[in-house]
Amino acid sequence: MGEKIIDRDIECDKICNLFNSDKYNVFFVYSKTGVGKSFLTKELSYRFSANKTCINIINTQKNNSSKDNEGEFISSIFNTFVRYMYNNKADLKKRTFEYFLKKNKSIKKKSIEKLMSSIDYNSIKRTTFLNIVKHFVNKIFKTFEYNEEGYFNLNDKDTLIIAYNYIIYVLNFGDVFWSIDNFQNIDSYSKQLLREIISLQPKTNITIIEYTIVNDSDYTELIEINSNYKLIGINSTLFELPNMDSSEINEILDTIKVNIAHEYIFFYDAKQYYLNESDGNLFKLIEYKITYNTKHDYSDPIIKKINSLTPDQKYILYLIALSGGKISKIQLDNIINRSKNIVIVCYNEQYSKLINDVHLLQESQGFVNFTHASILDTINKYNDLKNPQVLLAYRNLTEYHSIKMTSDIIDINHKFESINLILNLTYRYNPKEIIQYLKITIPYLYEKISPVSLMKYIFRYIEFIKNDFDNKLDELYFIMRFCFNYYLYQECLQIINIIKSKSSNYSIYLLNVYEINALEYLENHNMVIQKCENLIKQDISDKEKYIYYLLLIGSYRSINLKDKSIFYAHEIQKIKDYQSYNEYGIYLRLTETYMEREEALPYLKKSIKHFIKTNDVFNEIKSRITYSFLLAVTQDIQSAKDELEIAKNKSKENNFLNFSIVFLLNQSALDILNNEYGLSVESNLQQAEISTNSPYDKLLIVTLRLINAVESKYKSIIPSLILKINEYIQYESDKHLLALVMYNLFLYYSILNDEKNKNKYLEFAQQYAHYNTTVRYKLVGKINSKQSALFNIKWVVGFTFFWNVDI
Repeated sequence: MGEKIIDRDIECDKICNLFNSDKYNVFFVYSKTGVGKSFLTKELSYRFSANKTCINIINTQKNNSSKDNEGEFISSIFNTFVRYMYNNKADLKKRTFEYFLKKNKSIKKKSIEKLMSSIDYNSIKRTTFLNIVKHFVNKIFKTFEYNEEGYFNLNDKDTLIIAYNYIIYVLNFGDVFWSIDNFQNIDSYSKQLLREIISLQPKTNITIIEYTIVNDSDYTELIEINSNYKLIGINSTLFELPNMDSSEINEILDTIKVNIAHEYIFFYDAKQYYLNESDGNLFKLIEYKITYNTKHDYSDPIIKKINSLTPDQKYILYLIALSGGKISKIQLDNIINRSKNIVIVCYNEQYSKLINDVHLLQESQGFVNFTHASILDTINKYNDLKNPQVLLAYRNLTEYHSIKMTSDIIDINHKFESINLILNLTYRYNPKEIIQYLKITIPYLYEKISPVSLMKYIFRYIEFIKNDFDNKLDELYFIMRFCFNYYLYQECLQIINIIKSKSSNYSIYLLNVYEINALEYLENHNMVIQKCENLIKQDISDKEKYIYYLLLIGSYRSINLKDKSIFYAHEIQKIKDYQSYNEYGIYLRLTETYMEREEALPYLKKSIKHFIKTNDVFNEIKSRITYSFLLAVTQDIQSAKDELEIAKNKSKENNFLNFSIVFLLNQSALDILNNEYGLSVESNLQQAEISTNSPYDKLLIVTLRLINAVESKYKSIIPSLILKINEYIQYESDKHLLALVMYNLFLYYSILNDEKNKNKYLEFAQQYAHYNTTVRYKLVGKINSKQSALFNIKWVVGFTFFWNVDI
């Protein structure tokens, strides 16, 4: 390990004792930048190396405001595990990715091809499954021939799930010490998957998660994260790494060899600097020694170093800082050499000095980053466009990445890297352009971007235009529709309230319909009914009445008042030429809410034909999805699958990404209903779960995952699924779904012969059975002949279909 500069034996002992006492196996080690988290982790790794497989997953040295791309960190874990196991395959053969693939031949060949495509797609797509495995193993450690980043990108949720399952496979050996740094920068998808991965690992593993605290909100977030880990049964704890005290600083300073006149003055100044100016940052203490030249000078040593640089060297630093703290050397060269705004004389020499002379940069495996996160934090404090080097870096970065993000020849990962970077740059420096770039992200939603993660940029834009709302109504309407279309209903309501309170020129009708639809999705049915019934009393057009009647049909059905749904269906029929409206197709679709499902089938067929005639593909797809559900429960499942496939193809042709979750969920429900279980169902449901923001969908998805896990005998994931059901159920008020969930939990505990929980969930199922016909029939041991397919299996299966009204 080399000479110790920092002694963290006391902290190491505490963590080892807590782990060995079986109290905790997941430690959130937190402190400010530079206090010694990484050293502590290395010391722990050394201690555990005798009986653990020790792996350190490095996240780039970014400041807290710059998050990773979606799924990027799971990709980092996956690649680190793959490389480590390959390099140690003599001892860890059964943990290699090659062995995993051979053992899990049910993994789709298409998914593996996607995973390999960043290496050598043209040769891979012509090979058989086994040849793909061999090709992969032969090429994986020569990735610079194929991929400038040197590791495999997870191009979509399909490949993300392969990586997820391989990580769990490795961890299940139960002897792994693994550490994660810069947890605060991990993307939301990866955080969600990481929590589940950690919950599934054996308690004999030990996980160290480093978290850098910048302000009080970071600490608040960390407390919440730890609480959420505990909520699903993870033995996690917060572990604060304190600053060194005065006596420890004396020991550290004694180890630093200096060649300075009047050493005693230096040691006095260094101690004063550490205790009063450095915020406990040991890296800055070392830098203080390097830059020390004037007694009683307590200025920041990193700033002193930067101020001593040439303008060209500063420009290079700012390019890297604005890129998030890490950039490929190839990309850095391209930006500098292709720039029209600045020419760096002797670029290679200037770059070399930053690495070898002032030691601000380091290069490894084709990437350039700062030698310590403290350098990036310091630079980011002073990154202002008034600085000419910062302005040049900003202009040249946005120009370079604007070309990449719109290029047809750039792969999706590099394209999204550019989108994400430009969004972060515009967030800080030029918020008026946020919506322009936001629109470019839409084709990548769900696959590479979580819609909820974009709200940070949206609210930054709204803050920027707060004094000009009337002139920005089109942009605000775009944001409202964006939130609604991507299931961000609470955020949609926030935007509507902003428009109503800040603008004087908006469309009342437009906002009312979006507001009521959002409230409907949030299960505020009584509020929807009250608003709609007040509106239909006013002097409004037949078109508006038509919309509000449709909303009332769905809302009354949601609270199980079918007679009121029928009443408003008859009110629609009183509207002159009601069949000539485009909304007539929605009216036909909503017959499913108040008719027997077999009786509603022909109306759904008419709904599909109506939307084909009016060329409304979006609503045609919705009606086909609902028709597929009706076919499944009334006739044969194969016809339902065929109809869902037609809807899926039309959605793909028209780039309607917001249906992807519905297809994954309903396909899985059809498989389960057909007694088809296994990895394919689990993979589809995992993808759906990490893609949705809807509490309803999450609860239904995890319940279907439980059914599949029980039938497929995936015993290891069942405890985690039970915990997640109990977590999601707190946020769901839909009694139809609650009946389904409670009945399935009753069945699960019946299988276990757990009388206490069996009776508990039976009582809940009986309480909610009034809202779910299938549950009601099953509880009394009868079969509903009009929905016989739902009784082919003992479980109760749910689908997603559409009662809402589109504008």
